[in-house]
Amino acid sequence: MGEKVRGKIKAGSEKAVFLEIDGKEIWIPKSQIEYPKNYTIEIVISDWIAMNKGVISEEEYEERKASYPKKSATKDDNVPF
Repeated sequence: MGEKVRGKIKAGSEKAVFLEIDGKEIWIPKSQIEYPKNYTIEIVISDWIAMNKGVISEEEYEERKASYPKKSATKDDNVPF
Protein backbone atom coordinates (compact mmCIF):
# COMPACT_ATOMS: atom_id res chain seq x y z
CA MET A 1 0.00 0.00 0.00
CA GLY A 2 1.06 3.59 -0.28
CA GLU A 3 -0.09 7.20 -0.06
CA LYS A 4 -3.00 8.08 -2.35
CA VAL A 5 -2.35 11.49 -3.93
CA ARG A 6 -4.13 13.70 -6.42
CA GLY A 7 -2.26 15.92 -8.83
CA LYS A 8 -1.68 17.08 -12.37
CA ILE A 9 0.47 15.22 -14.86
CA LYS A 10 2.73 17.89 -16.37
CA ALA A 11 5.04 15.70 -18.47
CA GLY A 12 6.34 12.21 -18.78
CA SER A 13 9.15 10.05 -20.01
CA GLU A 14 9.58 6.36 -20.62
CA LYS A 15 10.44 5.77 -16.96
CA ALA A 16 8.80 8.58 -14.95
CA VAL A 17 6.01 11.12 -14.73
CA PHE A 18 6.36 14.77 -13.77
CA LEU A 19 3.54 15.69 -11.41
CA GLU A 20 2.27 18.75 -9.62
CA ILE A 21 0.94 17.71 -6.23
CA ASP A 22 -0.26 20.41 -3.82
CA GLY A 23 1.75 23.04 -5.71
CA LYS A 24 4.96 21.00 -5.58
CA GLU A 25 6.42 19.70 -8.87
CA ILE A 26 8.12 16.31 -8.65
CA TRP A 27 9.27 13.44 -10.86
CA ILE A 28 7.95 10.02 -9.78
CA PRO A 29 9.38 6.82 -11.24
CA LYS A 30 6.65 4.78 -12.97
CA SER A 31 7.93 1.74 -11.08
CA GLN A 32 6.76 3.46 -7.87
CA ILE A 33 3.20 4.18 -9.03
CA GLU A 34 0.34 1.78 -8.33
CA TYR A 35 -2.87 1.91 -10.36
CA PRO A 36 -5.69 -0.53 -11.03
CA LYS A 37 -5.32 -2.77 -14.08
CA ASN A 38 -8.45 -1.51 -15.90
CA TYR A 39 -8.61 2.09 -14.77
CA THR A 40 -10.24 4.88 -16.77
CA ILE A 41 -8.86 8.37 -17.26
CA GLU A 42 -10.45 11.48 -18.69
CA ILE A 43 -8.44 13.52 -21.18
CA VAL A 44 -9.21 16.30 -23.65
CA ILE A 45 -8.04 15.96 -27.24
CA SER A 46 -8.47 18.40 -30.09
CA ASP A 47 -11.46 17.97 -32.38
CA TRP A 48 -9.07 17.50 -35.29
CA ILE A 49 -7.23 14.56 -33.69
CA ALA A 50 -10.55 13.09 -32.52
CA MET A 51 -11.78 13.13 -36.13
CA ASN A 52 -8.43 11.90 -37.48
CA LYS A 53 -8.44 8.92 -35.10
CA GLY A 54 -12.11 8.08 -35.70
CA VAL A 55 -13.43 9.21 -32.30
CA ILE A 56 -15.86 11.64 -33.99
CA SER A 57 -17.14 11.70 -37.56
CA GLU A 58 -15.94 14.15 -40.19
CA GLU A 59 -19.44 15.66 -40.18
CA GLU A 60 -19.31 16.24 -36.42
CA TYR A 61 -15.85 17.77 -36.80
CA GLU A 62 -17.11 20.20 -39.47
CA GLU A 63 -20.09 21.17 -37.27
CA ARG A 64 -17.81 21.87 -34.31
CA LYS A 65 -15.30 23.74 -36.48
CA ALA A 66 -18.08 26.02 -37.76
CA SER A 67 -18.74 27.14 -34.17
CA TYR A 68 -15.10 28.06 -33.43
CA PRO A 69 -14.44 31.76 -32.81
CA LYS A 70 -13.32 33.48 -35.99
CA LYS A 71 -9.62 34.36 -36.08
CA SER A 72 -9.00 38.04 -36.60
CA ALA A 73 -6.44 39.02 -39.22
CA THR A 74 -3.13 40.40 -38.06
CA LYS A 75 -0.10 41.71 -39.86
CA ASP A 76 1.62 38.38 -39.11
CA ASP A 77 -0.92 36.41 -41.16
CA ASN A 78 1.32 36.71 -44.21
CA VAL A 79 4.17 34.80 -42.57
CA PRO A 80 4.99 31.91 -44.97
CA PHE A 81 5.30 29.22 -42.29
